Amino acid sequence: MMEVQKLDSLLSSGSDLLQEDKLEQARDCFEKALQINSSSEKALGLLGLTHFRLSEFEPASGVYQQLVEMNSEDASYRLNLGLVHLKLGRATLAIRELSKSRELDPSQIRTVSYLGLAHARNGEYSQAFEAFLRAEESNLASEMEQYLSVDEVEEIRRRVADTEATETTASIEEAEVTETSPSEAMFPASTSEDSTSEEATSEEATSEDSTSEDSTSEEATSEDSTSED
Repeated sequence: MMEVQKLDSLLSSGSDLLQEDKLEQARDCFEKALQINSSSEKALGLLGLTHFRLSEFEPASGVYQQLVEMNSEDASYRLNLGLVHLKLGRATLAIRELSKSRELDPSQIRTVSYLGLAHARNGEYSQAFEAFLRAEESNLASEMEQYLSVDEVEEIRRRVADTEATETTASIEEAEVTETSPSEAMFPASTSEDSTSEEATSEEATSEDSTSEDSTSEEATSEDSTSED
């Protein structure tokens, strides 16, 4: 019981320090917390965020890799690992993790934006163009368009439009089903506290560096993951 209380105390103190931008002290708290419980997803997630905000991308990569191995079906962990790979210039690895994150949670449009950045850095301009179109990043899509032929642009635009039309139809049908199944609305979607707090980890840090290669802007909005603590 005392160890649980000490763990909670360290996480709470570290979260407060993180909010106060006392990053080194926050990192110490999370590392001490992991000495008590090395498999605490919350402690790992907060440590990953702290490493990211300190621009310690290699350590952050190790933390997020550990989280992915612990819970491979968590889209946010793969998103954060992909962003770290992007920061480290590992475009191919970033594409792998971001693609998997997108598969696990198709609702996250921002993942598609980051996927576009990764493809652009890898010189895969048609994939980047399509990703930016899907993410409604028109300026970035226009920058990619210069590398493509007219036929390629038309084909990709047609494919995106067809997909959006299909998704819109599916959404309408799903809404109709939901209206006739009120019992489902009684039960909120299950959410993990660790997953929720981790959702925003790397994204806040990327907002500090809003310029990137290939004239693309790596914009990442933050929902400070420590706010829940």
